[in-house]
Amino acid sequence: MKISLHVITAAGYGYPLDWESSGEIAAGHQMSFHDSIHVTLDRIITIVAIPRFLFSLPIKHLKDTKRAYDEVGLYLQNLIDLGKQMPDNNSNQGENILSNLVAHSANIWKGPIEHSLSDDEIIGNAFLFLLAGHETTYILIIT
Repeated sequence: MKISLHVITAAGYGYPLDWESSGEIAAGHQMSFHDSIHVTLDRIITIVAIPRFLFSLPIKHLKDTKRAYDEVGLYLQNLIDLGKQMPDNNSNQGENILSNLVAHSANIWKGPIEHSLSDDEIIGNAFLFLLAGHETTYILIIT
């Protein structure tokens, strides 16, 4: 699973994780990028199956799951903001899925406004690519 997580974060987000020390918590966050993705993917059934209002109950599993899911969203928003600040929207780490989504964001896209993406749409798409890419990569590696 570690290999698949590294592949999808580097290729999908342009955010390669350090192999040995991927537990660094960035400023303004409660969890590392690696841990937040790992917990979110491990508990995806909980996120999908449990109604949102139940995540406020004092149950450790639910609180930890919500925190990890929220942290993934914050990290993705930070990466989107970073991508918007790059000149010509080219990250210095090359093309990736997230940079292409950011290039179509509402305040950058030069085409028709109905073809632009909001930050929430970019985060949603990036999360779907993470989930699909992680599972696909993991299955290919173990088979």
